[in-house]
Amino acid sequence: MKNNKMTYLRYLLTGAMILSIIAGGLVTGCKKEEETYYTAKGVMIEADEDGHVSEYPGTSQTEETGPTGVSDGTEETCLFYEGKKYQYSYSGFYPKLPEGFEKIGTIEEVDKTELIEKDFCATGPDMKVGMAVYAAEKYPGHLYVEYVTGDVVSYMAFYTLE
Repeated sequence: MKNNKMTYLRYLLTGAMILSIIAGGLVTGCKKEEETYYTAKGVMIEADEDGHVSEYPGTSQTEETGPTGVSDGTEETCLFYEGKKYQYSYSGFYPKLPEGFEKIGTIEEVDKTELIEKDFCATGPDMKVGMAVYAAEKYPGHLYVEYVTGDVVSYMAFYTLE
């Protein structure tokens, strides 16, 4: 009987503690901030405080699509520079350019079907002529490409295995 009273008391105290935490959150107006996520195709999506997901305006979903609903051309996003093929890392878009990276040029040509082996030529659904390309001596196998959507600037990471 004594054991039942202790168990009941523990439940009562735990419940009171949970209620006070919830009430404290309601009183102070605490809420979860919106979070932004990135899909493998570089499309930004946002999740609100309730977990509802919506597409970030102006992402690559506006590409023309073929009869299957997939954009025409290659799905691989690549860039050619100094005799090497750089592949998009699919790690999302970065809000800031890493320290040490400097502008080395801009995308000069985009072919949706294959990668042209000429400096600053690219392929992929998110690549556009005029996008800035950045490199750093400290990181020879990495490039970043500036991606601008409206007034949002972010950076796509590329790497080479060569």
